[in-house]
Amino acid sequence: MAETVFRNDIVRSARNLLEHAIRVDPNAPYARFGESAYSRTDLRSEVDRMKRKLSDSGIAETSRVAVGLDSTFAHVCLIFALLEIGALWIPINPALKKRSFEHVLADSGATHVLYAQGFEHSHLNAVVRSCGGETETGSPSFECDLDPRLSLASVTDPSPSAPIESHVCALMYTSGTTGPPKGVQVTGTMLYMASRAVVEVFGPAEGTVAYVWEPLNHIGGAQMIFVPLLSDVTLSFGPRFRASTFWDDVDAAGGTHVHYLGGILQMLLRQPASRQDRNHKVKMFWGGGASAAVWRECVDRFGVAMCECYGMTETSSIVTMNSSSPDDGVGRVLPWFEVTLRELSEQESGRSEILVRGRAPGLITPGYLGQADSAYDDSKWWSTGDIGEFQGNHSLAFHGRNNDSVRVRGENVSSWEVESTLLLHKDVEQSAVVGVPAAIGEQEMLLHVLLRPDADTSEPELHRWLCERLAKFQVPRYIRIVPTLPLTPSQRVAKGLIDKDLTHVFDARHSN
Repeated sequence: MAETVFRNDIVRSARNLLEHAIRVDPNAPYARFGESAYSRTDLRSEVDRMKRKLSDSGIAETSRVAVGLDSTFAHVCLIFALLEIGALWIPINPALKKRSFEHVLADSGATHVLYAQGFEHSHLNAVVRSCGGETETGSPSFECDLDPRLSLASVTDPSPSAPIESHVCALMYTSGTTGPPKGVQVTGTMLYMASRAVVEVFGPAEGTVAYVWEPLNHIGGAQMIFVPLLSDVTLSFGPRFRASTFWDDVDAAGGTHVHYLGGILQMLLRQPASRQDRNHKVKMFWGGGASAAVWRECVDRFGVAMCECYGMTETSSIVTMNSSSPDDGVGRVLPWFEVTLRELSEQESGRSEILVRGRAPGLITPGYLGQADSAYDDSKWWSTGDIGEFQGNHSLAFHGRNNDSVRVRGENVSSWEVESTLLLHKDVEQSAVVGVPAAIGEQEMLLHVLLRPDADTSEPELHRWLCERLAKFQVPRYIRIVPTLPLTPSQRVAKGLIDKDLTHVFDARHSN
C-alpha cells in the first residue's frame, strides 16, 4: 500500500514540486489575496526573486530563519524560497508577546528574524538584542517588491541549540498547556503529505476554493501551501476567524471548503439564525474537534458536508478522516499510516492511548528539538498522548487527551467532551475542566466558565443545561464563572494555571 502511495507522489524538493505543477498547467490559479490573484507561474517568478534577496542578505543552507508575518503572498513566496535554499524555516506567531518571542528565538537558535516594519509590538527590537542580534539600523537591507515593509534582523550570536537533522526543513512550535512550547522538527515529507492528505479530504477538486483563515505559522495554514500544486484547488486567504462576520468573509473570498478546529463550529452555531446560514457557496467543513452533535447541527443548519479528521503537527497533520457519518468518530486511517492502541495502566483501566507509525520514512517527526525520540516507544510508535478506541467498522474514535481527563467514581471523563458540549451554549465563550480531590473516591470535576460579553446566566443554570446533554457522571460537580482564563500563546487554556480552590464555587451536591 505504501509503495503505491509514494511511487508517483513524493517530490523531493519544493522546487521540483512547483516545476512539475508548472509543466502540467503553468497558468493554473494558485492563490487569491483579496482582489489579487496569482498563478503557478507567478509563484515561480516571485519565489526566484525572493531567493535572490535572501541570498544577498546572507541567508544560506545553514541559516535558521524565524518568520513572524501575517498571511500575504510575499509570506508564501518567502516560505518556498527558504525551503528551496535549504534554510530552516521557523514560523512564529507575530502576535506573541516578548517573553514567548524570546523563548522561540533562544530555543530554536535562530540566526535571522524576518518581520514586518512597523511591527505593532515595539518589544521586537529588544527581543532580538537580548538574543545577541542586530536590529533595523544594523540589519542587512531586505527590500521586497511584493512587500517593501519586510525587515530582516540578524542574530549575530545565536544561543546554543540542539542540532537539526538534515531532512528537517521547519521547526514549528506547539504550545503546551503546562510547560513552554516545544519545537516540532518537521520534515519535507511531513509538509508534503499534510497537503496530500488535504487533497484526499477534498476529493474531486474542480471548482474548489479552499478558504484559508489560519495563519501560516500554524499547521492548519502551512499544510495548504502545496495543495494547489497537487490538485485543481485555489487557495483564498481571508482574515482571522470572526464568528460575527464569518459568512461575509467566506463569501468575499469565494470559499467552498473551510477548515475548522477547536470550538469555531460551536461559535458559528451560537450566532443568530440568518439567511446566510444557507445562502453561501460552502460545500464542506473539514478539520478536527466536531463531536457527533456538532456535526449534525452543522449539516442541518448550514447544509454542508462534514469531514472530521484526526492528527497532530508531529504526525504530518492528518492521520485519519471521516466524511461518511457523525457516528464514525475520526474515521479510517489514511493508507500511509498505521495506528494501534496501547492499554493504559490499571489506574486508567478501560482506556487506550493512540499510537501512530508511518509506512515510509519521514512521515513522523524525528522528535522535539533537543528531545529526539522523547515520544517514541521501543517499537518506534509515536505516542500521541490521546485516548481512543476502534469501533466495529474499523473507524477510530477520539476521546480526548490522556492528561486531560478526570476519573470520577470509577469513570474516566474526557474534559474535551464536556468542554466541546458547553461551547454550544449561547452564553459561553470558553471553558476548562480540571480534576480536584474528592472526599470519597478519586476526583471531582471543577468547571471554569468564561462567558460572552453581556451574557446573562449563572452556575446553576449552566449545570441544569449540562444535565440535559451529558450523562450524569459527565456533569461537573463544581462550577465557577470567571472573568478570565489563563491562555497559552496559541490561545489554548493553560490548565496548569487554573485555580483549584473550591471556595466560592457552585457545588451541585449542596444546591437547592
